[in-house]
Amino acid sequence: MRDTSYSWSTNIAGRKRWRFFAPADAALLRRFPEQRTSELASTFKDMERRRALGELGAFCDGFSGWPGWEQARLRVYVIEQELNHNWCNAYNLRSMYIAMENEVRVT
Repeated sequence: MRDTSYSWSTNIAGRKRWRFFAPADAALLRRFPEQRTSELASTFKDMERRRALGELGAFCDGFSGWPGWEQARLRVYVIEQELNHNWCNAYNLRSMYIAMENEVRVT
């Protein structure tokens, strides 16, 4: 999950629940091989977040700094499909570089 780029998503079929988390909690959303998802559950409920529900044809414009977490909620026999696009520009190029540099240091 990259929290420094811009992105948008449009639902073609199905329904999706989005949760956007505060920038201060972004590091808590990362999964590491030695940490199981169930171990993160206790901190998850205390995180600041905004919610959005994406119906068929809904457009979600993600904003830099607030990482999005998506959860597909599919109707019976409906395959969820969406179009996504992520990009960077002069405004967020530096923060993307720093994020990638930090991630390389961690690994």
